[in-house]
Amino acid sequence: MDIQHNITAMNSNRQLGITTGLQRKSSEKLSSGYKVNRAADDAAGLAISEKMRRQVRGLSQASYNAQDGISFVQIADGALHEVHDMIQRGNELAIKAANDTLTAEDRSYINQEITKLKEEIDAVGGKTTFNEIPIFPANGAAAREATAEQKELLERIATKMIPNAVSQMVSALSGSLGNRLNTLAGSNADIGAMDLQISYIDGPSNTLAYMQGGFYGRNGAVDIFAAESLLMKVDSADYTSNTLDESTEQMLESTIAHELMHGLMDLTLPEGMWRADADTSLNFPKWFVEGTAQLIGGGFTTGWNDALFYMSDETAVANYLRQYTVEDRVYGHGYLACAYLCQLASGQSGVSQGSLQSGANAIFNALLNNYDNYANGGTVNSFEDTINSVISGSCLTVSQVISNINNGEGNAASFVKKLVDASRSSSSLNGAGSIIASGGLSSTDVLGSSVSAQQAMFVKGASASGTSGGDDATLILQVGSESSSDNQIALKRFAMSASAIGVSNANTLTSTDALEAIGYFKGALMNISAMRSYYGAMQNRLEHTVKNLDNVVENTQAAESRIRDTDMAEEMVRYSNQNILQQAGQSMLAQANQTNQGVLSLLQ
Repeated sequence: MDIQHNITAMNSNRQLGITTGLQRKSSEKLSSGYKVNRAADDAAGLAISEKMRRQVRGLSQASYNAQDGISFVQIADGALHEVHDMIQRGNELAIKAANDTLTAEDRSYINQEITKLKEEIDAVGGKTTFNEIPIFPANGAAAREATAEQKELLERIATKMIPNAVSQMVSALSGSLGNRLNTLAGSNADIGAMDLQISYIDGPSNTLAYMQGGFYGRNGAVDIFAAESLLMKVDSADYTSNTLDESTEQMLESTIAHELMHGLMDLTLPEGMWRADADTSLNFPKWFVEGTAQLIGGGFTTGWNDALFYMSDETAVANYLRQYTVEDRVYGHGYLACAYLCQLASGQSGVSQGSLQSGANAIFNALLNNYDNYANGGTVNSFEDTINSVISGSCLTVSQVISNINNGEGNAASFVKKLVDASRSSSSLNGAGSIIASGGLSSTDVLGSSVSAQQAMFVKGASASGTSGGDDATLILQVGSESSSDNQIALKRFAMSASAIGVSNANTLTSTDALEAIGYFKGALMNISAMRSYYGAMQNRLEHTVKNLDNVVENTQAAESRIRDTDMAEEMVRYSNQNILQQAGQSMLAQANQTNQGVLSLLQ
């Protein structure tokens, strides 16, 4: 027996030391709540966790920044609301003073109130602040009525572009939506009558235009909806002049046709475009709504599919298709999916404007029939089932078509290549790819130059307003965790005084002055409306920004937690195990130390 070293005790002690160390670490994790307390616990995990923590804390602050921006905008809008009321009162007084039943003394009394209104407008502009920052600085942007060039552009859109687009849509879809629109117009001459505005939306190169429609229930028993109050709004920040270069002109025409398609579907298929109840089986998915509008306005003219024109074979096209999805790229892949559905519905092998028109009529006619069945209490199919019935001869379904586009499947890639080839223009790299362009898919001019008579969806009222100058007064909101421009939003501040909005010279001392004052107040009303429209659009954008930031923070925090936080249940099991081993180790060490006692007994 070796009494010099007591190997048994040494081994027990070493194992006990290991167990004690593991138990200490487990105890540390349980007490701190973190499974990574030092870099040695998980070197790579610590680095990833700290990077995520930087993003989470940065985005959390960015969300607060955006909320401060919303508060800034709300204060501005509230102040402008009061100014709006004062302008309306001033206009009322000017009209009153213009009446010759009043004496000069009467007009002087009226003028006193107008003077006080102008003083209060100046006061509102001067004292409205946020965190001691002037909301309406003297060097702010000037809200103004649209320029003469913008008014000319407004006239051209109203009397040329819109009539041409509607006429061509009705002609191309004469077997479906076009015929239904004419039928509706026959029973109601004002059907689809719309307002047209050129005013600020969201700044250059963002939203170029949009179509807006209100809906109301036509029959409460079956909850059928119809569209009314159509409004097309064009962004004054993108179209500041009547003189447009060729590419800008083509994009504007394409955009006008795109938005009018939304209006046409609002009028003829309201149940698919919007429903208030829980039954959404008739709803059109976003890729179909935007894809068909692109098919009308041109999927290539707006630049969404420019890359396809550089691809020489179907393999390259297939690889391109796999980069995106129909659901995520509704204006590009959504356009291609809708065009493919129309081609399948046509039953034709060659891809042409005629084949796409034929298929589109078949699809929309089926959707109209389904809508009529719904309105009359008949059998109703879902959106997909309705489309599937039209393309049944192809042995494909809507879901399969989407999957094939997303995966670059051979037949889908072959169709896209044929569509691109049919859309090539001899005068430029690409064509419109539009089913309404008078020159076919290869035309680069969507709407043509000759003006067509417009029977329905006419412009009943047109107006324009804009903003200019004052870039030095812009506030920058930091709404991201990085330093790039994508993480910043510029917030424009306007000059707001009687002079800035154009009423400083308004008075009612004479009937002539009163008539001039009516014009001043009308212009000021449009200027204030332009400001409020801008701030309303910015508030909507910032609210979406906050929602997105909060979503990213929540999910990034969850990912970081999986790296850094202790799984308490798992760690408790491990701690209990180490505790048992520690007690066993202490017992074995004690017994090992008793071994030498046997040697001592031999010496006695």
